Amino acid sequence: MRRWIILLLLALVLPLSGCGFSGIELKDRLIVQAIGVDYQDGNYHVSLQVFDPDDGGGGAQGAFDASKPNNQVYEATGKTMADTFRQISLQTGKTVFLGNNQLIVLGEDAVQKELNGVISFFSGSHETRPKTIILACDGKAKDIVGLQLEQGIVPSDAMERMVGLAQEAGLTPYSTLMEVARAANSLGETPLLAYVGSEEKENGEGQLQILGGAAPIKDGDTLYFSQLEIRGAEWILGEVEQTTMVLEEGDNRYTAVVQPVYHQLRPKLEGGQLIFTLRLDVVCSIPEAIYTQQTEMEFSHIPLLTQLIEKEIEQEADMAFRHAQQDGPTDVFRFSKYLDRYLPEYWKSQQDSWPQEMSNLQMEWDIRVDIKSLGLTAKNRIESK
Repeated sequence: MRRWIILLLLALVLPLSGCGFSGIELKDRLIVQAIGVDYQDGNYHVSLQVFDPDDGGGGAQGAFDASKPNNQVYEATGKTMADTFRQISLQTGKTVFLGNNQLIVLGEDAVQKELNGVISFFSGSHETRPKTIILACDGKAKDIVGLQLEQGIVPSDAMERMVGLAQEAGLTPYSTLMEVARAANSLGETPLLAYVGSEEKENGEGQLQILGGAAPIKDGDTLYFSQLEIRGAEWILGEVEQTTMVLEEGDNRYTAVVQPVYHQLRPKLEGGQLIFTLRLDVVCSIPEAIYTQQTEMEFSHIPLLTQLIEKEIEQEADMAFRHAQQDGPTDVFRFSKYLDRYLPEYWKSQQDSWPQEMSNLQMEWDIRVDIKSLGLTAKNRIESK
């Protein structure tokens, strides 16, 4: 029995080793951490951020110093995606390895003109992980991949953490390779990508910006969503984990920590009119209140705070829906999935013209707020107007 256990452990561990069964040693690989894809004049431009520790002796891929950039960026242009990777291998004399890649960044032209082709290429790669994050960016992807952020061992670590935190708060969508590929191949649905950019800090270094979301629509255009519009879309999708909202009532300000506990999205037909109803239950705490006059937060304020939170969530969700409906139309809310499940006969009659039929869709909101706790208060030192 012990012999069989050892053989089983070896069978599980050996495929995970750096060299595997390919016979390629680690020093002969380019360990890719982030990929940028731009598309221009019918050609692909690929940028690879590669793990390359600077040990002071030429950047051999060995021990690393966390205070150093620990990466190199390689670029190539080709007629196909495979051609660009082949060129980088020839430039470096090393095999490109995608098994550790964390991010795929798509430039504006790549999103508008070649999204399906790029997603198909990476989906067909056995090395690319299904949960690799897909980002659309403002401008060129090579500029994002080339950012030298200092908050991680390699810049892609910091980028992944920043995007992950924004996703948890509902300020940018959860767009992985698997999710984007599924949406791109679903009838009537539109992929919604996390959208990023860069800005220059005072010291001249670049900094990643979380801008919101991007959805490719017809005729090679892209519909962009602000952070609040994305949070509105995430309320509809049921993908907000926990978020913080700043509420204002007159000169008073409140901070609300909001966590959804129940989500239901259902379609119905009333007199031939298609209506979707969103039922969303959230629990909240109010850790901070800033008043201009009184000095204490009282339980009698809970009905007002409840109304403010309900109104804010409904406004954000409605803003996202109107933007997608009127400026698209584009189905980034997976309405098509719910129609197929709950109104199959209606969906069969509309699927060929969806999402254009979204222009006639109406929404109903059922937002329910339960405030669990009230926190400390502070008096605003600014005089009330």
